[in-house]
Amino acid sequence: MPKVIVTGASGFLGKNICNYLTDYELIKVYNNTKIEDGWVCDLTNKSAVKMLIEKSNPDVISHCAADPSPKHPEDYEQFIKNHILSTVNLLENCKPGTKFIYISSVLVFGNCFPVMEPTNLYGACKLSCEHICEAY
Repeated sequence: MPKVIVTGASGFLGKNICNYLTDYELIKVYNNTKIEDGWVCDLTNKSAVKMLIEKSNPDVISHCAADPSPKHPEDYEQFIKNHILSTVNLLENCKPGTKFIYISSVLVFGNCFPVMEPTNLYGACKLSCEHICEAY
């Protein structure tokens, strides 16, 4: 049975992906210590991500973890760090042959579909991470 890491497993998309993948061994990843049926992992921590991937040895990583928006202006730095570093850390630690699925957002288009022109920081971070995935 293939193993799939699902980051952001407590979010809307993560939950639905987990519910859909009934024929897979799921490794649900959260950033919330109140969750009991998966891994708690700070995806911005390179060594924590490395340990997660080494111990679980996934065939697929479905990266759904994201913050929809910073709560306060002083949170922008952490907001950007969460998006970019979590994606880079996962990609850096993927073993050869691991499939990587990055869940993005329609907000990368802003009001200009199909041209990618985000109108907010969330959309810009998602688009940046899409480009980072392409680089890997």
